[in-house]
Amino acid sequence: MKITIRLLSLFALLAILIVSVVVYLPLPESLGKIDFRPYWSASYLFARGLDFGDLAALDEIERRLTDWSEEYTMQAWFTPIGHLLLAPLTFLPFHQAAKVWLMLNISILALSALLLGKYPYPKTWLPLLATFSFSATLTSLFFGQVNTLSLLGLALFFHFRQKQKDLAAGASLLLTLVKPHLVFLTLPALLLSLMQQKRWRAYGGLILSSGLTGFALFVIHRNWLSSFITVLQGGLGSTRLSPSLAGVLIFVGKEILGRWLWLLGLALLFVLWQKIKQLDERTLCDVTLLIGLALSPFGWSYDQIMVLLPVLTMVGWIQQGLLPKRGKWLLAASLLLINALTYYQRLVVQNDLWFFWVPLAVLGVYLLGDRSVSRNRCALDSSQSSLKPL
Repeated sequence: MKITIRLLSLFALLAILIVSVVVYLPLPESLGKIDFRPYWSASYLFARGLDFGDLAALDEIERRLTDWSEEYTMQAWFTPIGHLLLAPLTFLPFHQAAKVWLMLNISILALSALLLGKYPYPKTWLPLLATFSFSATLTSLFFGQVNTLSLLGLALFFHFRQKQKDLAAGASLLLTLVKPHLVFLTLPALLLSLMQQKRWRAYGGLILSSGLTGFALFVIHRNWLSSFITVLQGGLGSTRLSPSLAGVLIFVGKEILGRWLWLLGLALLFVLWQKIKQLDERTLCDVTLLIGLALSPFGWSYDQIMVLLPVLTMVGWIQQGLLPKRGKWLLAASLLLINALTYYQRLVVQNDLWFFWVPLAVLGVYLLGDRSVSRNRCALDSSQSSLKPL
């Protein structure tokens, strides 16, 4: 009961803070609107049964309803699951909808931090601090991103798995597909893990949520699939310098290898599955997220918000005393340094490509930290065994 009261009080305080900041404080005009503009415009077309894959129609909505004046059209790179979720906001004027989405986005991030943190509620501030001080978090909020929905999907999945509610856990995974390039390794890995454990109810939850979503999509927009195929063709047919090893390969002229590097990673997941299947789901998720971000030919630096999952895992190691004292301070210093460097880089470097090092650096710290945790546990087990009477 005390935990529930504290949690409700925390969210009430957060709601008051969000409304005060968003509604009453003078904020930059572009805050929360840059990428939200094409998401809202495409969802506007979707909600009215129009072709959201038509660039001319998208351009007309952006200019007429969102005050867009640049020479090019901003395109919305997300799946129709996102269109469905944002559709209610298209019945608000764009500038009001952007403020509402900013408030929702902050709430989504707070909820995700609490679900992923796994801390006693008196120390709830720690995962919240880690989340809202992370540079990719603030960048996503500034741009009005929807990658937070993929983050929430994984947070809900682990919450429901911990509660042994597999149906809800499986249904939560559908949210990750709002931006599927962020989970192209993680989702198959989690599905393989669930299959190995014979958690068929989780599969049932994903199938059920997919079926209901598909039904809703057809009810609202009979030709949504045709529009989405057009969007896919435009996205897959373009080449971009994503902040990953794939982007680096494209930059140095190895375009074919860069564009298909992700398939190599996916193939290796299945080839090596027998060796990694013993990993727990959270570790499997953390590692595949970081490797996936390092290999993906799509995305931008703010999509590295998914790095929050392994970061919060490591913050948990520190909080729970799973590391030796020296290892704890080294891990904390490493995470703070990585975050500080990304803040500095955002000030001096305009090209997202050069953020390719972030998931690789976090992966290195994570693997060293995990090894230290394992050694510390073994040492503690040995010392406890030696204290037992013969």
